Amino acid sequence: MPRGEIAEVGTERVSQNGYTWVKTAHRGWVQKHWLIAEKGLHREVIKGQEMVKFKDGDRSNLDPSNLEVVVIRGTSESQKLRQRLVELENQIASLKAMPDRILNMIEGVVQQMEEVRGLIEELDEQKL
Repeated sequence: MPRGEIAEVGTERVSQNGYTWVKTAHRGWVQKHWLIAEKGLHREVIKGQEMVKFKDGDRSNLDPSNLEVVVIRGTSESQKLRQRLVELENQIASLKAMPDRILNMIEGVVQQMEEVRGLIEELDEQKL
């Protein structure tokens, strides 16, 4: 999008450093990985206190399982407890995503079974 042009809500752009940004109605431009993490947590990431990291370091890998919310380290006990809370929230988000992954794995195995059955039928027909 040309510089100075007003972007519509939902517009995405990738910055020079590899982060994907999304134009939102109420918050302006927000990093897409933050929005994805917030969806999993069911709350906004607290700017200045938390950050969203890419587990594999790949800024283009926006899979929710690749994102981790961490508290920006401090020394206070409340910040340590906050980090533990975020870790638990991350675990819940990962567990909630598991049924989809498990269903995808099952579908893949079923597809492989169908392919093997087809190969068996072909071999049986060749023997006749």
